[in-house]
Amino acid sequence: METKIKPPPTKSKIPRINHDEKIEKAYFIIVEKAINLLKTFENPEHRTYCQMDHSKNELNNNMVIEFLCFFWNITLQVAPHNNRRQIVIDIGTEGINNFGKELTTSLLRKMFSVATSKTLVSGEENTLIINYQPLPILDYYYRTVAQGETEYISISTVAIKSDDKFDLLELDLSESLLLLDRK
Repeated sequence: METKIKPPPTKSKIPRINHDEKIEKAYFIIVEKAINLLKTFENPEHRTYCQMDHSKNELNNNMVIEFLCFFWNITLQVAPHNNRRQIVIDIGTEGINNFGKELTTSLLRKMFSVATSKTLVSGEENTLIINYQPLPILDYYYRTVAQGETEYISISTVAIKSDDKFDLLELDLSESLLLLDRK
């Protein structure tokens, strides 16, 4: 009786995502979750945010993309010690003083759920850095908004979230991406 030798298992046809791509994907999901949290505020000042694409700015060599709002500054940057991308969040003093810690706690929970997702950054060290010491980011925020849009700064205001019953059926982009990655 002849025994058949099984061929070695073929590698998955799903392309492996490298570290920087994973971190960048996680960054955009976290920013989307931050933007969704802004929808509950009535005041446009609290719903306005800036996004800076530092790859277009020759003066910044370690910052890649930055999200800035009244409450937080979330940055995708290149770590100087290993040249790998990481996400840094600075918590604004003014947001905590004026609105309490619940909003920031909600964002941190969402960030940790993204960071522990198996399809994204789980197991990657030093990819999510949170500056727990609140910083006065409001001056930076106002200065950036007053400066206006440039070739690398865009400014947007989120629409107020309605109380439609259809909101319960919404599936945000980040959850959709996670579901697609699992298939």
